[in-house]
Amino acid sequence: MPRPKPGSASRSTARWPGIDDPHAFRGFVGAYSSSIVHDVNAVHGLLDALGVADGEIVGASLFAKGEAGQGTVRLLGGQALWTMAHIATPGLPDYRERITLHFDDASLELEFPSPYLNHQPTRLTVRTGDGHTLSSRDIRSGYEEAFVEELKGFWSAIVESTPVRNTAEHARRDMTLLAGLTRHHLAQSKQSGVRP
Repeated sequence: MPRPKPGSASRSTARWPGIDDPHAFRGFVGAYSSSIVHDVNAVHGLLDALGVADGEIVGASLFAKGEAGQGTVRLLGGQALWTMAHIATPGLPDYRERITLHFDDASLELEFPSPYLNHQPTRLTVRTGDGHTLSSRDIRSGYEEAFVEELKGFWSAIVESTPVRNTAEHARRDMTLLAGLTRHHLAQSKQSGVRP
């Protein structure tokens, strides 16, 4: 088989069977595997804590030439829906990253600060209702730098043999979902003829 030319789409996707579209490849490695993956990991942890099993992928789309991606997972046999999206807007100096869980009588929302700003706390907002009255409470756990805390955890696992919070099995589970979203997108694109 001839070696692809440098910079060609086939070179970047040659090692990724089934991803022959350069925009889909870009979406898989960028929007999904570099951005949404963090929220996927957090939501998997939340679902585990709630005793909710992994669901079924029912929607996925990579768009804006692979700079953006969306995914939808049906949970609890259709009683709940997990939606996720990442959109890169380099010309807009704004950053939003949220995970929101809605229940019958409350919602919990984690809002993450821009990863480029140091010492900005993640905010947990708890909203509950009493009749027609909405109560909202913001909780911030501190101003420690998230990446420094992450490095402390890695150091402790290596030097002190403390348990790792996110194992290789967790990463495999996250990436299995993201690969599944990509396959879903590719199948839909092939069926419709629409490219990202």
